[in-house]
Amino acid sequence: MLDTWDRVVRVGKPGLSKLVPASEFFADKLIHHQDIRRPLGLAREIPREHLTAALDALGEIGGFMQTKKVVKGLRLVATDIDYSVGPAANGAPEVRGPAESIVLSVSGRPLDLGRLEGDGVNLLRQRISA
Repeated sequence: MLDTWDRVVRVGKPGLSKLVPASEFFADKLIHHQDIRRPLGLAREIPREHLTAALDALGEIGGFMQTKKVVKGLRLVATDIDYSVGPAANGAPEVRGPAESIVLSVSGRPLDLGRLEGDGVNLLRQRISA
């Protein structure tokens, strides 16, 4: 997938990607890939750099997914890779868990909410169900 992203950036954004930033396009593809694999029972370990790229994009995605609004004011902490983002000071509500679960939950897939913990999980649940 990272190769695809690199090609999109290098080639000059054909088609729909003219309207969508490369980072958002990449995160969207990673999420949809898991949407297909999981129900089919096709497990896949997502490379750390792919998860990091998707997590980085979540705070910037407006449009249809609106993950920018979903993560606003939350601190996201991945427990399986070295990654955290969001306000660390002032007691920001925190969401902790596996990086893949954070990516999928923030993008509106509630099935992984049970794998997350922290005082920000209920707020995340409210935001994705609104």
